[in-house]
Amino acid sequence: MGDVIFRPPAIAAQAVLRQTGKTCQHQGHADIMALQHLCAMTAGIETRQSTAKEAMKLTLAYCPGACSLVPYVLLTEVGVAFDTVNINLSLGINRDPAYLQINPKGKVPTLIIDGQPLTENVAIQMWIALHFPDAQLLPEDPMDAMRALSVMSWCASAMHPKITQQARPERYCDLEGSADSVCDLGAQGLREQFAIADTMLAGREWFFSSFSCADAYFYWCFRRGSSFKVDLSEFGHCQAHLKRMEQRPSVQKMLAYDKQVRAEFAKSP
Repeated sequence: MGDVIFRPPAIAAQAVLRQTGKTCQHQGHADIMALQHLCAMTAGIETRQSTAKEAMKLTLAYCPGACSLVPYVLLTEVGVAFDTVNINLSLGINRDPAYLQINPKGKVPTLIIDGQPLTENVAIQMWIALHFPDAQLLPEDPMDAMRALSVMSWCASAMHPKITQQARPERYCDLEGSADSVCDLGAQGLREQFAIADTMLAGREWFFSSFSCADAYFYWCFRRGSSFKVDLSEFGHCQAHLKRMEQRPSVQKMLAYDKQVRAEFAKSP
Protein backbone atom coordinates (compact mmCIF):
# COMPACT_ATOMS: atom_id res chain seq x y z
CA MET A 1 0.00 0.00 0.00
CA GLY A 2 1.37 3.39 -1.00
CA ASP A 3 1.52 6.62 0.95
CA VAL A 4 -0.69 9.54 -0.07
CA ILE A 5 1.28 12.71 -0.68
CA PHE A 6 0.44 16.11 -2.09
CA ARG A 7 2.23 18.05 -4.84
CA PRO A 8 4.25 20.25 -4.74
CA PRO A 9 6.60 19.30 -1.86
CA ALA A 10 5.42 20.42 1.58
CA ILE A 11 7.80 23.33 2.18
CA ALA A 12 6.22 26.06 4.27
CA ALA A 13 6.73 29.54 2.81
CA GLN A 14 8.14 30.84 6.07
CA ALA A 15 10.71 28.07 6.04
CA VAL A 16 11.68 29.20 2.54
CA LEU A 17 11.99 32.77 3.78
CA ARG A 18 14.29 31.60 6.58
CA GLN A 19 16.43 29.55 4.18
CA THR A 20 16.80 32.39 1.65
CA GLY A 21 17.29 35.06 4.28
CA LYS A 22 14.32 37.06 2.98
CA THR A 23 11.88 38.74 5.32
CA CYS A 24 8.37 40.06 5.00
CA GLN A 25 7.41 43.34 6.65
CA HIS A 26 3.74 42.42 7.16
CA GLN A 27 3.36 39.38 9.38
CA GLY A 28 -0.20 38.72 8.27
CA HIS A 29 0.99 38.71 4.65
CA ALA A 30 3.75 36.26 5.54
CA ASP A 31 1.19 34.00 7.19
CA ILE A 32 -1.02 34.12 4.11
CA MET A 33 1.97 33.30 1.89
CA ALA A 34 2.70 30.25 4.03
CA LEU A 35 -0.92 29.18 4.02
CA GLN A 36 -1.19 29.55 0.25
CA HIS A 37 1.90 27.40 -0.13
CA LEU A 38 0.46 24.75 2.15
CA CYS A 39 -2.86 24.97 0.34
CA ALA A 40 -1.09 24.37 -2.97
CA MET A 41 -0.08 20.96 -1.66
CA THR A 42 -3.67 19.82 -2.09
CA ALA A 43 -3.76 20.74 -5.79
CA GLY A 44 -2.65 17.26 -6.81
CA ILE A 45 -2.46 13.89 -5.10
CA GLU A 46 -0.35 10.93 -6.10
CA THR A 47 0.41 7.56 -4.57
CA ARG A 48 3.88 6.17 -4.33
CA GLN A 49 5.80 3.60 -2.36
CA SER A 50 7.96 4.96 0.44
CA THR A 51 11.55 3.82 0.58
CA ALA A 52 13.99 3.87 3.45
CA LYS A 53 16.17 6.34 1.53
CA GLU A 54 13.47 9.01 1.30
CA ALA A 55 13.63 11.76 3.88
CA MET A 56 10.38 12.40 5.70
CA LYS A 57 9.00 15.90 5.30
CA LEU A 58 7.35 17.34 8.42
CA THR A 59 5.72 20.76 8.77
CA LEU A 60 4.12 21.90 12.01
CA ALA A 61 1.45 24.62 12.15
CA TYR A 62 2.41 26.57 15.26
CA CYS A 63 1.17 29.53 17.30
CA PRO A 64 3.01 30.98 20.31
CA GLY A 65 1.47 30.04 23.64
CA ALA A 66 -0.92 27.56 22.06
CA CYS A 67 -0.87 23.81 22.61
CA SER A 68 1.10 23.43 19.37
CA LEU A 69 4.16 23.81 21.59
CA VAL A 70 3.62 20.20 22.69
CA PRO A 71 4.46 18.57 19.33
CA TYR A 72 7.22 21.15 18.85
CA VAL A 73 8.84 19.87 22.06
CA LEU A 74 8.32 16.21 21.15
CA LEU A 75 9.66 16.57 17.61
CA THR A 76 12.71 18.27 19.11
CA GLU A 77 13.05 15.45 21.65
CA VAL A 78 13.26 12.81 18.89
CA GLY A 79 15.77 14.89 16.91
CA VAL A 80 13.91 14.90 13.59
CA ALA A 81 14.10 17.85 11.23
CA PHE A 82 10.86 19.77 10.76
CA ASP A 83 9.63 23.08 9.41
CA THR A 84 7.09 25.37 11.01
CA VAL A 85 4.43 27.65 9.60
CA ASN A 86 3.40 30.24 12.15
CA ILE A 87 -0.34 30.80 12.45
CA ASN A 88 -1.31 34.09 14.07
CA LEU A 89 -4.53 33.16 15.85
CA SER A 90 -5.08 36.73 17.02
CA LEU A 91 -5.40 37.80 13.37
CA GLY A 92 -7.72 34.90 12.58
CA ILE A 93 -5.26 33.34 10.15
CA ASN A 94 -6.54 29.94 11.26
CA ARG A 95 -9.89 30.80 9.63
CA ASP A 96 -8.31 31.67 6.29
CA PRO A 97 -9.72 29.41 3.53
CA ALA A 98 -6.18 28.32 2.65
CA TYR A 99 -5.57 26.97 6.14
CA LEU A 100 -9.04 25.44 6.36
CA GLN A 101 -8.15 23.30 3.35
CA ILE A 102 -5.34 21.86 5.44
CA ASN A 103 -7.25 21.68 8.73
CA PRO A 104 -11.02 22.26 8.39
CA LYS A 105 -11.24 22.60 12.19
CA GLY A 106 -9.28 25.84 11.98
CA LYS A 107 -7.01 24.98 14.89
CA VAL A 108 -3.41 24.35 15.74
CA PRO A 109 -1.50 22.13 15.84
CA THR A 110 -1.56 20.47 12.46
CA LEU A 111 1.34 18.21 11.57
CA ILE A 112 1.78 17.70 7.84
CA ILE A 113 3.56 14.39 7.31
CA ASP A 114 4.81 13.90 3.74
CA GLY A 115 1.85 15.93 2.56
CA GLN A 116 -0.73 14.28 4.80
CA PRO A 117 -2.25 16.59 7.46
CA LEU A 118 -2.74 15.07 10.89
CA THR A 119 -4.86 17.00 13.40
CA GLU A 120 -5.68 16.71 17.10
CA ASN A 121 -2.89 17.00 19.65
CA VAL A 122 -3.20 13.54 21.19
CA ALA A 123 -3.13 11.89 17.75
CA ILE A 124 -0.07 13.92 16.74
CA GLN A 125 1.73 13.02 19.97
CA MET A 126 0.91 9.34 19.50
CA TRP A 127 2.18 9.43 15.92
CA ILE A 128 5.47 10.95 17.04
CA ALA A 129 5.86 8.42 19.86
CA LEU A 130 5.03 5.42 17.67
CA HIS A 131 7.05 6.56 14.68
CA PHE A 132 10.17 7.24 16.76
CA PRO A 133 10.12 4.42 19.33
CA ASP A 134 13.81 4.84 20.20
CA ALA A 135 12.96 8.16 21.86
CA GLN A 136 10.79 6.26 24.38
CA LEU A 137 8.10 8.92 24.55
CA LEU A 138 5.69 6.30 25.88
CA PRO A 139 6.41 3.88 28.73
CA GLU A 140 7.65 0.47 27.63
CA ASP A 141 5.11 -1.41 29.72
CA PRO A 142 1.86 -1.73 27.68
CA MET A 143 -0.37 -0.90 30.64
CA ASP A 144 1.71 2.16 31.54
CA ALA A 145 1.64 3.21 27.88
CA MET A 146 -2.16 3.18 28.02
CA ARG A 147 -2.04 5.10 31.31
CA ALA A 148 0.12 7.70 29.58
CA LEU A 149 -2.48 7.91 26.83
CA SER A 150 -5.07 8.34 29.59
CA VAL A 151 -3.16 11.34 30.99
CA MET A 152 -2.87 12.85 27.51
CA SER A 153 -6.59 12.38 26.92
CA TRP A 154 -7.30 13.89 30.34
CA CYS A 155 -5.28 16.97 29.40
CA ALA A 156 -7.25 17.27 26.17
CA SER A 157 -10.74 16.59 27.51
CA ALA A 158 -10.69 18.06 31.04
CA MET A 159 -7.88 20.61 31.38
CA HIS A 160 -7.74 22.14 27.92
CA PRO A 161 -11.44 23.11 27.83
CA LYS A 162 -11.11 24.85 31.23
CA ILE A 163 -8.19 26.83 29.86
CA THR A 164 -10.22 27.88 26.83
CA GLN A 165 -13.10 28.80 29.13
CA GLN A 166 -10.86 31.40 30.78
CA ALA A 167 -9.21 32.59 27.59
CA ARG A 168 -12.41 32.86 25.53
CA PRO A 169 -15.38 33.10 27.92
CA GLU A 170 -17.61 34.45 25.13
CA ARG A 171 -17.55 30.99 23.56
CA TYR A 172 -19.25 29.58 26.66
CA CYS A 173 -21.81 32.28 27.39
CA ASP A 174 -22.62 35.44 25.44
CA LEU A 175 -24.85 37.05 28.03
CA GLU A 176 -23.73 40.55 28.90
CA GLY A 177 -21.70 40.67 32.11
CA SER A 178 -21.20 36.89 32.27
CA ALA A 179 -17.49 36.78 31.37
CA ASP A 180 -16.12 37.04 34.92
CA SER A 181 -18.40 34.27 36.18
CA VAL A 182 -17.51 32.01 33.26
CA CYS A 183 -13.79 32.59 33.88
CA ASP A 184 -14.16 31.93 37.61
CA LEU A 185 -15.91 28.62 36.95
CA GLY A 186 -13.22 27.67 34.46
CA ALA A 187 -10.50 28.46 36.99
CA GLN A 188 -12.28 26.42 39.64
CA GLY A 189 -12.57 23.43 37.32
CA LEU A 190 -8.94 23.68 36.28
CA ARG A 191 -7.77 23.86 39.89
CA GLU A 192 -9.66 20.63 40.57
CA GLN A 193 -7.70 18.92 37.80
CA PHE A 194 -4.38 20.34 38.99
CA ALA A 195 -5.10 19.03 42.50
CA ILE A 196 -5.37 15.51 41.06
CA ALA A 197 -2.20 15.97 39.02
CA ASP A 198 -0.36 17.29 42.07
CA THR A 199 -1.15 14.07 43.92
CA MET A 200 -0.04 11.97 40.94
CA LEU A 201 3.31 13.81 40.78
CA ALA A 202 4.06 13.55 44.50
CA GLY A 203 7.43 11.92 45.09
CA ARG A 204 8.29 11.55 41.41
CA GLU A 205 9.91 13.55 38.63
CA TRP A 206 7.57 12.52 35.83
CA PHE A 207 4.12 10.98 35.55
CA PHE A 208 5.79 7.65 34.80
CA SER A 209 9.28 6.21 35.25
CA SER A 210 10.75 8.59 32.66
CA PHE A 211 9.75 11.59 30.56
CA SER A 212 6.85 10.91 28.21
CA CYS A 213 4.27 12.61 26.00
CA ALA A 214 2.08 12.92 29.09
CA ASP A 215 4.64 15.26 30.69
CA ALA A 216 4.83 17.45 27.59
CA TYR A 217 1.07 17.92 27.36
CA PHE A 218 0.61 18.53 31.07
CA TYR A 219 3.45 21.05 30.95
CA TRP A 220 1.49 23.13 28.47
CA CYS A 221 -1.70 22.82 30.54
CA PHE A 222 -0.05 23.98 33.75
CA ARG A 223 2.02 26.68 32.04
CA ARG A 224 -1.00 28.07 30.22
CA GLY A 225 -3.16 27.77 33.32
CA SER A 226 -0.57 29.79 35.23
CA SER A 227 -0.92 32.67 32.77
CA PHE A 228 -4.31 33.65 34.17
CA LYS A 229 -4.75 35.67 37.35
CA VAL A 230 -5.11 32.57 39.51
CA ASP A 231 -2.80 31.55 42.35
CA LEU A 232 -1.51 28.03 41.69
CA SER A 233 1.32 28.11 44.23
CA GLU A 234 -0.33 25.45 46.37
CA PHE A 235 0.36 22.85 43.69
CA GLY A 236 4.01 22.37 44.61
CA HIS A 237 4.53 19.13 42.73
CA CYS A 238 3.09 20.64 39.56
CA GLN A 239 5.32 23.69 40.02
CA ALA A 240 8.38 21.45 40.40
CA HIS A 241 7.36 19.49 37.29
CA LEU A 242 7.15 22.73 35.30
CA LYS A 243 10.65 23.74 36.43
CA ARG A 244 12.04 20.31 35.48
CA MET A 245 10.42 20.58 32.08
CA GLU A 246 11.99 23.97 31.48
CA GLN A 247 15.43 22.51 32.15
CA ARG A 248 15.06 20.15 29.18
CA PRO A 249 16.91 21.33 26.03
CA SER A 250 13.83 20.65 23.89
CA VAL A 251 11.70 22.97 26.02
CA GLN A 252 14.40 25.63 26.13
CA LYS A 253 14.58 25.54 22.34
CA MET A 254 10.79 25.85 22.14
CA LEU A 255 10.73 28.79 24.55
CA ALA A 256 13.37 30.63 22.51
CA TYR A 257 11.44 29.98 19.30
CA ASP A 258 8.16 30.98 20.94
CA LYS A 259 9.71 34.30 21.99
CA GLN A 260 11.02 34.89 18.49
CA VAL A 261 7.63 34.31 16.86
CA ARG A 262 5.86 36.51 19.42
CA ALA A 263 8.25 39.32 18.49
CA GLU A 264 7.47 38.80 14.80
CA PHE A 265 3.73 38.83 15.47
CA ALA A 266 4.09 42.02 17.55
CA LYS A 267 5.32 43.82 14.45
CA SER A 268 2.01 43.11 12.70
CA PRO A 269 -0.22 46.17 12.28
